Amino acid sequence: MAIARMVSVQILPDGSTVTRHSERAVARDNDGRIFEERREFMPGSGPEASRVWAVDYMDPQAHTQHRCYPMSNYCEIYDYYFGMPRMMPAGLQADKTTYLTRELL
Repeated sequence: MAIARMVSVQILPDGSTVTRHSERAVARDNDGRIFEERREFMPGSGPEASRVWAVDYMDPQAHTQHRCYPMSNYCEIYDYYFGMPRMMPAGLQADKTTYLTRELL
């Protein structure tokens, strides 16, 4: 398991800044399944924990992503590629001048 630490610095019109931070757990198992927390950003840089607003479980073998919302006890199941652009299909492309091929490595 890893802890992803993120910092957001917003520059205000008067030149001052507002700094927010977030820490979230990310883990992957031997089968490639991924667990990831979605946490709110908190002001400052102290050790206080931010609230988990969603938890993702992604399974590349089943091509599914479960997103659960702990505050409402609700989960949704999506196609694994939810939120990401899909791969272009192999073959002649829409511009009729390029041809895309793929091979297993």
